[in-house]
Amino acid sequence: MARLQRQMAVAGWKPDAETLACNPVKLWLYSVSLHGGPRMVTQAGAQLYREMLCGGGVMGDLAAQVPVPGDALSDALHFYDALKEPDADARQILTMYLAIYACSTRTWDMVKPLNQVEGAHFFVFDWMARDRKTRVLRPAHHHQPGPMSDEKVADLFRFVLDAHLRNHPGDMPA
Repeated sequence: MARLQRQMAVAGWKPDAETLACNPVKLWLYSVSLHGGPRMVTQAGAQLYREMLCGGGVMGDLAAQVPVPGDALSDALHFYDALKEPDADARQILTMYLAIYACSTRTWDMVKPLNQVEGAHFFVFDWMARDRKTRVLRPAHHHQPGPMSDEKVADLFRFVLDAHLRNHPGDMPA
């Protein structure tokens, strides 16, 4: 937790529930655990989306602090999951690490510009592998207006899990 907070502070981030939510855009970020279900769904604000596209601002500063975005997100997920009741600050921290991870993936490159679609949904699905030490992170995206239903999210997770396990059977969930 201390390392995550240091990275955020060095990047110039200050907790402010209004900042990430202001001027929401048609981009939703999802964190979904195979073992615990939907962890968090958030709609990105205009400033966060702009920074995700250009790599500037707090996102750029944070990215400079995070050499391996997947490891940083895994640490953030561990921290978030350990909380009994995540507060707004914890949700903001997780949102920023989801965004940093998203931008580091080839999947992010497939997300269409928001002026071309009714809505964009970026998912990070995760599970603990059979060795109970490895957290597997798999990105996915979908275009549609408005938030996705639980059923559609579960179907997408099954598709992503099956596709991943075909190529990496050693990552079978615990």
